Amino acid sequence: MPHLGAALADCLQESECVMVDRHSAAECLREPYVSELPIKCQQLKKAFGECRRGMIDMRKRFRGNQPIAFRQLEKTEKTGEGYQLYAGKSAFAGTRGETDGNEKAPQDWREAENENNPNDDSAEQPATVIDVPSSSGENRTGGKRLVVVGDVHGHLSALEALLNKVNFNVRNGDHLILAGDMVTKGPDSVGVVKLAMALGASAVRGNQEDKVLAAIKENHRMLPQDKVKMYANEDGQVDEEKKRKDEYRHIARHLSSAQAGWIRDLPIILRIGQLPDAINPPWNAETITVIHGGLVPGVPLEKQSPWAVMNMRSLVYPGHRKGKGKGKNKHPWGVSEQQEEEGDDEEIEKDAVAVPIEGRDGEPWSHAWNRHQNRLPPNTLHTLAIYGHDAKAGLQVNPKVDISPWPAKFSASSSTDGTVDIDIDTNKKHKHKKKTGLRYAFGLDSGCGHEKQLTALVVEAGPDGVVHRVVQE
Repeated sequence: MPHLGAALADCLQESECVMVDRHSAAECLREPYVSELPIKCQQLKKAFGECRRGMIDMRKRFRGNQPIAFRQLEKTEKTGEGYQLYAGKSAFAGTRGETDGNEKAPQDWREAENENNPNDDSAEQPATVIDVPSSSGENRTGGKRLVVVGDVHGHLSALEALLNKVNFNVRNGDHLILAGDMVTKGPDSVGVVKLAMALGASAVRGNQEDKVLAAIKENHRMLPQDKVKMYANEDGQVDEEKKRKDEYRHIARHLSSAQAGWIRDLPIILRIGQLPDAINPPWNAETITVIHGGLVPGVPLEKQSPWAVMNMRSLVYPGHRKGKGKGKNKHPWGVSEQQEEEGDDEEIEKDAVAVPIEGRDGEPWSHAWNRHQNRLPPNTLHTLAIYGHDAKAGLQVNPKVDISPWPAKFSASSSTDGTVDIDIDTNKKHKHKKKTGLRYAFGLDSGCGHEKQLTALVVEAGPDGVVHRVVQE
């Protein structure tokens, strides 16, 4: 058997699993990598295992079997000491024995696999909430600022120009925060990540970073010959155009290990906390957060769905039909025409269950968030959110915002001043009174991924407390 073990070790050391993908020999002997080993290694592994089992079985032959007696069998099951040996131990040791029904459930195989492979990409889940480092969250006086930038989408030159325009300087205490989707669509995604790391920036994971991480995991599990076949044309040659279109895998292959690790460690929600110099709302909110997609009102940050925070744009309220109207007069959001005319919308907010969706077939989550925060009592904790992800809605930064109820026959559109307009169905007359409040959800995706401007929200201390200004490049 020693020569079989040595041959197996040599075969593993020469395999692509160890030499190219940099896995350990033990990892290569487990799924999903073992099935990708060369045939020679698989045969050696099988022979080595059978040889070991044969040696163990041989020990039993030398010891022999004794006649089974009921009393001795009963003793064996209780004490684990028996007449029949197997691999140096009682053949019946370790049986279930007596049970009272309160034993701990056996560990699921997935949990055991995750414990055995703590560095496996598939076993890692992003942190939901991480606080901004204290060095960037201290009292923002003397020129210290927070510079929050929307979706960069690989446009390194636009990001550099924007930072120059705001006179960004780390030495003066400025801190850069990126609201996700730093990569894809633009010409230099790797350069954006490299600059962010060099500046000590904070960031959140967007849906694009999440897809790149998935591509990294997929690349690790592919053999080199499979990677070539993926881009091969009918003649077996590499189709460069097809290869270039597969952007996620392209970025994944060009990120260094340190850059991929930095992206992997990004949180879903970045919590800044309360700004010390803030006096007036909304910037005196107890919690300032940066996210990529959105948040569901009324749900604690730690319990928000990671997928929803990265991908959502709207909220729907399925099955909520509290309105008094019938048939066509009943709104999908639960508001009847009679309630709308009377301004009675409180019943909707009490028990409506909001379900986040990626599309725009519902109420914009930012509209619901602004309405929810404005309705909180003054002595209640408020949360301000800065986000990206919605280039179609555009820049959403006007301090005053519409917080009117959101019935189904209204639709959202982006206005030039950043407020959310409500378009009323002209076929019928409504006595819906418009309500305004303060903005607690600031949207910064101004379409840089579609060759439009890149936007920064500069938060700084002024004579009247914390203020913000919008800068575009």
